[in-house]
Formats: sequence, structure tokens, C-alpha cells
Amino acid sequence: MNHLRRAVVAAATAACACLLSGCVVIQNVSEQQVDGVGPVRVTVQLCSSGDDAACVEQGHPSGGNEGNAGADQSSPPAPTQLLIGFRIPDAYAAPPAPTSADHPEVTFTASPSYAAGLEAQSPSGPGQQWVGFISSTTGMGNGSKAPGTVDAMTVTAGFAVPAGAPPFNYRPIVGARSAGSDPTRAVNCNETVTFNGQSAPTTFCVDSPSTAVTGASALGTNRPVAVRGLALTATPAPVKGARGTRVPVPFTAVLSGNNGSAGLFTVAGTTTVPNGVVRGRRLPLSGPGRSPALVRVSVPRSTRPGTYLVNATVTQGAQTRTITRSLVVTGKAAKLKLGTRFGSRLDRRGRSAVTISCPASAEQGCVGSVTLNTASRVVVPAAKAKRRVLRLGKARFRLKAGTKGTLRIKVGRKGRKILRTKGKLRVKATIVTGRGSTTARAGRFYTLRVAKKKR
Repeated sequence: MNHLRRAVVAAATAACACLLSGCVVIQNVSEQQVDGVGPVRVTVQLCSSGDDAACVEQGHPSGGNEGNAGADQSSPPAPTQLLIGFRIPDAYAAPPAPTSADHPEVTFTASPSYAAGLEAQSPSGPGQQWVGFISSTTGMGNGSKAPGTVDAMTVTAGFAVPAGAPPFNYRPIVGARSAGSDPTRAVNCNETVTFNGQSAPTTFCVDSPSTAVTGASALGTNRPVAVRGLALTATPAPVKGARGTRVPVPFTAVLSGNNGSAGLFTVAGTTTVPNGVVRGRRLPLSGPGRSPALVRVSVPRSTRPGTYLVNATVTQGAQTRTITRSLVVTGKAAKLKLGTRFGSRLDRRGRSAVTISCPASAEQGCVGSVTLNTASRVVVPAAKAKRRVLRLGKARFRLKAGTKGTLRIKVGRKGRKILRTKGKLRVKATIVTGRGSTTARAGRFYTLRVAKKKR
């Protein structure tokens, strides 16, 4: 009986020593920022170095598979748990639990005790922190080829980029431990098991990278990753607009950091205005900086005056940023007043002067266009003597509230020919604006004469 017990103890001790004597290595590490402004996706490829000669630790100078913390030995099947940790900047939060697409049956949970063990074993240093995770039970790392044993695994973790997009300098590490009778127990990096006075480690908090890869530092240097962040800002003051108009709702897109990528972002939105329609345009963004953007809200005439919400979104791929602004809908649109200087002649460059006044009540200013047409149908030269209303010219304007300006509208060749023939022409000036509470349409008739001849 004692002989049998000694044999069991010896086998158990050998299994523990072989189980976690350094059998899991990091074979490859890669990182990518999702859609240029999303989280940093870190992918770590793991394998059991005792299971396959092709399992080579990343960066191991010998090219062999012994580059982890211990020696590769075969051992009886035993339940194990993987430990995976990341040393990351303090500005970054711990990621959601890592996942494995090729082995979804293996799940990970956050392990504060593992992070604390890593900090005690190798302090993270100023501005850095350790985050740790532990897996469900798996046979990976015990050197077994038994059914259900995991020989290789790809683990992915996503790190959200904080405001300001500071560089993401990080270091992944991997370890393993015996699941034992209580796989939910806290991680103890110095945990051992004792049989008849002999102890063997049951936990390896750092199995890879090894000193063969990192040199004097057991955990190596950080991997630098340049990232880019996107945020939306706006002034807290509400936007005002009249019912029955298209109201521009401005905001600012702020790009921080620089990962060398550029993109064309989609601008859209929603609103609580009943039956309101929100439209936006594509927004090109590249280097860091602030870019003005807006959405336009079509407010139905039937809308009751009051305060509503507008949600503007900027999207690239699966990444969306949203900002909410208040929209105060007023009654009728303010009316623009056309100037009274309409009995003017063309100047020597063939232009007609039109004066426009933007009322002080137009808080967002006045933006629009003025179109000159003939007041009635006229015979158009080179048009087979057909009579029709002829467009004479068009010009755009942009005025601040409470100001006025004079547009000089170039009259086209056909219009000037008619003027030279008749000497004068009755025309209609139509002004259309599209800026919030100043959106309106107005017209005025006046007589246009030919330019005076030089004396």
C-alpha cells in the first residue's frame, strides 16, 4: 500500500513539475486599430511548445521551441488554466475579456489577483499598469495529445482608445497554472504543491516571453502602437431655426493622434422634431486637428414651436461617434429685405448691382443666392424666335446678421444683346436663403438699362 502511495505521489509530483515547467509560448503578436479610430485589437497566437516542434517562441534566437521559462517535457493529461496579461498605459482601461475565435469553448475572465501578482513580480513602472485574465480549464500546456486538449490558440483583446489618443505602448505575457480542485481560486504566482516534503510549482505567472527572447528583462520592452482618436464637440448654446425651413446644426470633429491613416466619414443624424428629416454630407478627415461639420434638419411647417433634440453622428466602418444638440424651433421665418437700388444700369463689365440686407434677428447670418430673370417672356436670340423667360445671371452671398451687402451679378451674353436692342429690360430679382431662421424666398421687379457709353 505504501509502495502504491509513493508511486502515486511521485507521478503527481512529476506531473506538476512537467505540467507547468514552461510549455506555453507566444508564437506571434500583432495589433491593429479597428476602422482607423476604433479600439486597438491585439492578437496573440499561443501554442504548447512540447506538443509540436513547429511551435517556436517569437523572437527566440535559437530557433528552437525551448524558449519559454522552463524545459519542455511530456506529462500526463491534467486540467490547466491559461494566464494572459497585458502591461498597458494608465490612460487605457482594462479591455473586455479576451476571446478565442478558434477555441470559443475556452473563455477568459478578469483576474485582479493575477494582475497583482505580475505587479509584485515585475513592477509595471511609472504611467503603466498590469491587467490580467485567467481562462477556463483546458489541457493546453500539459504536453498531452489527449482528445479535447488544445495545442494552439489565438487570443484577441480590444483596448478602447481614450480621449487624446495617447500612444498605446504595451507588452503581452502568457502563463499557466494547474486548475486543481478549485479553478476559481485567486492566482498565486508562488503557488506550489508538496508531496512527502517535496514541492513543485503549480503556477507559472510568466511562461513567455522568456529571457532568451527579452534578455535581462523577464518581461521585455513594450510594443509601441500609434493610434488615432475621434471626438465630437459643440458649443452648449442651442441652435435656433424657424418651422418650414432647413436648419443647419453645426459641430466640430476633433481628430487626435496620428496612425498614418485617412478616411472619408459619413455624417448623418436623427431628431425628435416630428417628421423632421436630418441630412449630412461625407466628411474627409486625415491628420490631427479640428474640422467643422454640420447636419441640416428639415423642420416641417406644422411643427410646434419648442425645444427639440438633434443627434449628429459621424461614422467610419463600425465606428460611430454621436453628439446631441438642442434645436429651438420658432414661428415664421424672418424675412429678408431687398435693397431699393434697382433702377440701375449695367456697369461696363456687364454686371447688375443688387443690395441685400440681413436682419439682426438672423442669428446665424444669411446665406443664399440671387437670380435675375426677365420679368416676362422675351424673344431669345438664336433660339428660333421663341419667346421664353430668360435667366440673366446668378450670384451667391454670405452676410452676417444686421449687415448688408451689394452683389454684382454678371448678365449673360444673350441678356446683354437684348438690352442693347431694347435699351432697357424689366427684370425680376429672386432671393433664396437657406440658413436656419433666415430661410426665405423673396422677389422684386425693377428696370435694368444698358451701361452708359464712355465720353
